[in-house]
Amino acid sequence: MTSKSPFQMEAIALLTIGSAVQVAAGPIVEVTGAASVTCIGVVINQDPGSLMCSIAGPGMIAEVISDGAANIAAGDKLRAAAAGQVLTANPADGATARQSVGIALDAAANVAGLKVRCLITCAPYIGA
Repeated sequence: MTSKSPFQMEAIALLTIGSAVQVAAGPIVEVTGAASVTCIGVVINQDPGSLMCSIAGPGMIAEVISDGAANIAAGDKLRAAAAGQVLTANPADGATARQSVGIALDAAANVAGLKVRCLITCAPYIGA
């Protein structure tokens, strides 16, 4: 078994830089789905010659990809959307609070695919 850095993981398929990811099986990651509560970080580098990628985890800053569902303001909490993208979360709603990816550091219009810098705060939800 080879040793990997804490943020170097194998992906289930080639991933887009900026995609939120979750553990698929063992040490392999995949993009988060809509309403995912198991985000572990965001892809910051993808080796095109392999399935190895680097992941920014909690406490790190990385660009994430908006799903375009609504405007994002700096300071908004972001949660998992479909295909590894993000959208704003309602912090008063416990269900969406558990889907946390991070806190927006930039603003973005409601256009799918726009990148926003994000302080990654995700913590996989453990509970009922």
